[in-house]
Amino acid sequence: MTNSKDSLAAGLLRPDGKRTYVFFMRKTSGRLETSLANLGATPVYAPDDTRQALLSAIRGWPSSTLKVTDKLTGWPSVKLDELMSEPLWNAVTSFARDIANGFRTVTGS
Repeated sequence: MTNSKDSLAAGLLRPDGKRTYVFFMRKTSGRLETSLANLGATPVYAPDDTRQALLSAIRGWPSSTLKVTDKLTGWPSVKLDELMSEPLWNAVTSFARDIANGFRTVTGS
């Protein structure tokens, strides 16, 4: 739960022992948000081309509610209830696994 009590956040452990919060389920918007800004603060996802690849992957999600900009520090999002769609669920969980695997390559865990 975030300090504002507006969302639940999922984070990953960085090599320095701190958490980077990547995914947010927002109560006020009813959306699942992905923080490219927070990912940009990590060694593995700091390069612009790496976050551009993530943004391209997100643009490929089978979603009718996807909100995304061209900003590499943006917060792409989809409506939470649309995650009930199996194709979108599979795309989002595959993306989350890829993010986690990227962290593991840096931390060695």
